[in-house]
Amino acid sequence: MKTPPKLNPRLEEILLLIYRFRFLTTSQIQILLNHKYHSRVNLWLNQLTARNYLKRYYNLKFAGEPALYSLGTAGRKYFKTHKEINRIKLSLLDRVWTEYRNSSQFKRNCLLLADIYISLLSLANKAKAKLGFYSKVDLFGMKFMVLPEPSCYFSLEDQNGVTKRYFLDIFDYFVPKDLFKRIKKYLYYFEKRYWQDHTDKTFPEIILVCPNKAARTYLEKTIRGNLEDKDYSLTFYLALTEDIQQKGLNRQVLQKVEIQY
Repeated sequence: MKTPPKLNPRLEEILLLIYRFRFLTTSQIQILLNHKYHSRVNLWLNQLTARNYLKRYYNLKFAGEPALYSLGTAGRKYFKTHKEINRIKLSLLDRVWTEYRNSSQFKRNCLLLADIYISLLSLANKAKAKLGFYSKVDLFGMKFMVLPEPSCYFSLEDQNGVTKRYFLDIFDYFVPKDLFKRIKKYLYYFEKRYWQDHTDKTFPEIILVCPNKAARTYLEKTIRGNLEDKDYSLTFYLALTEDIQQKGLNRQVLQKVEIQY
């Protein structure tokens, strides 16, 4: 098998972004590259798509919707043959064969996660804070991580060296039993001290992104019902997808679940 030549660093960076978030739009890629010329980013994307490094999705029925990109077969081959590239889990690359089967909701969740990352980059820049961010893909296979992996884990270190850490989960639909199972999973993870016994860091606060107000109300009641009789140093925040899409992820959109211990 002939080894694909090393790509221009910018092109490789695009592939890495797609690998980490699975689906991205042109505008998201441009922002994450911190590149001011839309035409140049489009040129790169066209080159990568034409050579099957990327797969493009475009709905001709809805001209206003942006094109989406996922990793293509040549992108898979590139990462498999250039194993020196950091943070690539080779076992995940075979998903390129079935990526097109993912639902529209799954793709929207990927885009929402990218928007969250973009808003956190902006927030960290304004506050002169240091951002650490790990997508679900980055977390895959990480020892002693809560399972299934959260949509992301991130940390913000302020100028005084104080660090806040967070798990964040994005929920697709309001299915009470699924929401309940996820809350119980976090409680079990905390009770069994997987995080506490294997890191020297404080337990992350938990952000749950809800698809609607009904889900938010259910989660609030469920969390209170499971924590009020326990002496747990756990903090939960709830947010609506719509609010994050409009305002980004910040304190303004987060509702803390108040527990009476």
